Amino acid sequence: MALIGEHTVYLRDDDGTVHTFLPGQRVPAWAAKQMGPHCFAKDQPDEEVADFSRGGGEGPPPRAGAGSGRGAWADYAAAHGIDVDEDWKRDQIIDACEDKGIAVE
Repeated sequence: MALIGEHTVYLRDDDGTVHTFLPGQRVPAWAAKQMGPHCFAKDQPDEEVADFSRGGGEGPPPRAGAGSGRGAWADYAAAHGIDVDEDWKRDQIIDACEDKGIAVE
């Protein structure tokens, strides 16, 4: 995943939820596709950087408010080995995570 450059970037996901990406933050693939090269850091470090798009750390996305849309939950589920169908709604993705014993709170 690419890192955001010196300016904060705001994007809407497929559900219309606005996501905020701060300088130095990793960007998921769905968001990177919507950004131009000017949005990214010129030097992309090899070391691991925290992913704040999921509310920080490795926990699940929030269930309400910013960052709680289908896109965030689909990324979270996929990162935990769940094959997310395109037609699944956000709540179906959360249910699939719960069924597999993946944290949703």
